[in-house]
Amino acid sequence: MQSELCVHTVRGHSRAVWALQYDDSHIVSAGDDRVVKVFDIYSGNCIRTFAGHGNWVHTVQFEDWMVVSGSGDATAIVWDKRTALPSMQLREHRYHQRYVM
Repeated sequence: MQSELCVHTVRGHSRAVWALQYDDSHIVSAGDDRVVKVFDIYSGNCIRTFAGHGNWVHTVQFEDWMVVSGSGDATAIVWDKRTALPSMQLREHRYHQRYVM
């Protein structure tokens, strides 16, 4: 049986982490502190913070330059991963957003 080693523990959220996604170079996480964070997978350093939700962020997905987050404030935000600025905010949801795909 092969045991796995912890390579990094990434820190940066001030409250619980609810969702994350990763690829070969980044980890994107979302949580109770109302922010989405992008970490470098090799160093473990936080390289971007996306702030703009009014409640916990329960889901996150990313691809290429785009990060999409869904929140308990009933919004979904499309972020530009390169600048950490929102590209689009979808506010017509009646209930909190638990999943984005």
